[in-house]
Amino acid sequence: MKVTGLKSDRLYNLKVSDYLIDWNRAREVSRPQALVKQFLYPFWKGCVVLEETRIPASRLRIDLMNLSRRQIVEVSPSSSHSFNRFFHKDRFRFGRAVQRDLDKVAWAERNRFTYVELTEEDIDNLSADLFRERGVEL
Repeated sequence: MKVTGLKSDRLYNLKVSDYLIDWNRAREVSRPQALVKQFLYPFWKGCVVLEETRIPASRLRIDLMNLSRRQIVEVSPSSSHSFNRFFHKDRFRFGRAVQRDLDKVAWAERNRFTYVELTEEDIDNLSADLFRERGVEL
């Protein structure tokens, strides 16, 4: 599959086979991501889905990417939405983390994916309605 890079319009060939999801294994992902993966399985099991996919020409990764429906689900810890000295050390590093999140959203939009970000608080309320509210039809 051809996608653009993070900061350029150059096309890259995304090697799908490297990132195909294994629905039966939690594959060293966070507990919240494993729960989202388990929730999405009945809806996405017939689709081409990638997990922990590296964005070409960057170090950033996308948690879950449904190529068949052009949908991305990113599971974000609560710490990514507010400054926390333990995680970010200083406000400059927090700002860089926020910018990386914004870069992922921009990359998804440039490559015509619908992007949904779920926080840990959303994990307790996973439902098809929650995804519909965020613009994703399961």
